[in-house]
Parts: sequence; C-alpha cells; structure tokens
Amino acid sequence: RLRILYCGRLIPLKGVDFLIRALAGWSATTDFLLDVVGDGPERARAERRLVELGLEQHVHFAGNRRDVADLLRCSDLMLLPSEIESFGLAALEAMSCGVPVIAAQVGGLEELIQHGTNGFLAPSGMIDEMARFVLELLDDDQRRESFRRAARETAQTRWRADPIIDLYDACYQRTLALGR
Repeated sequence: RLRILYCGRLIPLKGVDFLIRALAGWSATTDFLLDVVGDGPERARAERRLVELGLEQHVHFAGNRRDVADLLRCSDLMLLPSEIESFGLAALEAMSCGVPVIAAQVGGLEELIQHGTNGFLAPSGMIDEMARFVLELLDDDQRRESFRRAARETAQTRWRADPIIDLYDACYQRTLALGR
C-alpha cells in the first residue's frame, strides 16, 4: 500500500478541499493511504466529505504530531495543494527525508521543486493535473526512486543550513560594523 502525506493546517487556503477531490480520482485504480498531519477548522468538513465520497478508508487523520520526520520516512510522496505558500518548509522537510513533493505552483514552492526532477508542480486548483502526477509517480517505482534521490540531494546541497547561517552572520557583522 502506497503512502501519501499531507502536512499543514486544515484551513481553506491550504487546499484541503482540492486534496479530497483529487482522492476520488485515485481510489479506483490505486491502493493508497493518505496521512493527514495537522488540524484546523476544515477537519470536520473534510471528514464528512470523505464519508460522502466513500473514501474514509483511504485517509488517516493524524492530528498535530511531533514525529513528522518518522511519518515522512514511511511516505512515498507528499502533497501540498496550497493556494498560498510563503516558502514551503514542509516541502523542504519532506525532500530532506527523500520524499518527492507534488505541490501547487505558488510562492516559494517553485524555488524548491524542480518540476519533473524531484517533484511536480501544478497550477493552484488544477486537481486533475495534480492527480495525474500522483498516479504517474505511484505507478512507476523507478521514477519515484529517482525523484526520491533528487529530492534529498536538492535539500542537502541547495538548502543546507550552514551556508545560510554564514550569510546571516556576515549580514549581522556588517550591520554591527555600521553602528561603530
């Protein structure tokens, strides 16, 4: 059984409704479990909608968790269907665990995800396109493994903390020097 992870607040701007609508397209052809990590005002509505669609057996609401890295390590891919995303820290965390990300083409996600290499990007609200990308990765073990390696490499090389800390330190040093 393939595992998909959604991690974020359950609010309208995070695309929870998009996510549920996309599930309907996968359930007939793929055996999967979606772990939903996070909580918020959309949870009850999402649970009702899943029951209406007969998809509740495919979704596990995990609530707020401290062991997200453990869940990521068990996941085959992460979905982020957000309408708005400033940077996409959840995506970077997934990529650092070798989990490819399929996300809406918004905000900082475009800086993290190299479409077709370490994940996929689709215009916000394009449920059919995101669903197609999910099925493409879930049905192709080799490609999913290639994306896993590329996601981890991107996180480890391009987004390492050490160089960023050095840049902040240099900025602070310059600012301190100006005040003397």
